[in-house]
Amino acid sequence: MPAFQQLEEPHRRFHEIVREIYQLVCAGRQQEAEAAFSSLEDISTLVLQKLDDLAKSIR
Repeated sequence: MPAFQQLEEPHRRFHEIVREIYQLVCAGRQQEAEAAFSSLEDISTLVLQKLDDLAKSIR
């Protein structure tokens, strides 16, 4: 399904950003971690859009 395939990359990127934020926090780099949250918010929105597209395609 194309909608499912389109979800793969943003989903992978979401997990990469979460790991990055975790590593930054563990390293005491709080400001950089907070800055990375804006990227996480953007990719989260995209993941949710792709999930919505997927749900629509299987109805």
